[in-house]
Amino acid sequence: FAVCTNNSRCWISGNWGLILNKGTSETVGIKPIKSESNNMSIAIYPNPVRNRTYINYNIDKKCLISLDLFDLKGNHIANLIKNEEEKGVHQLYWNPENLPVGIYFCKLTAGKQMVTKKLVIVK
Repeated sequence: FAVCTNNSRCWISGNWGLILNKGTSETVGIKPIKSESNNMSIAIYPNPVRNRTYINYNIDKKCLISLDLFDLKGNHIANLIKNEEEKGVHQLYWNPENLPVGIYFCKLTAGKQMVTKKLVIVK
């Protein structure tokens, strides 16, 4: 995926963990991703979010999970969940009442696996 700001800076990430800064063409970081099956998923609805949303996530084994929210600059905004969860589908009802309008990323981490979903807040 790619994220661009209004000052023509873009951050580009791919399936192999490579993150590039388009403004300078420098490599910001490389995190190799192991080729293990990733049966995790995350769904957010409604999205864009006005005043409340459901975040559904599926994990393929019992483990410690963390659900975190980041802004476009990569700043950690909130930890929505940090708990040991059973295998299966789970749901979080969430109200982003104190957050400004904007684009955010919701990152689910379970063990060594990770999945990210874009979340848009509108008022």
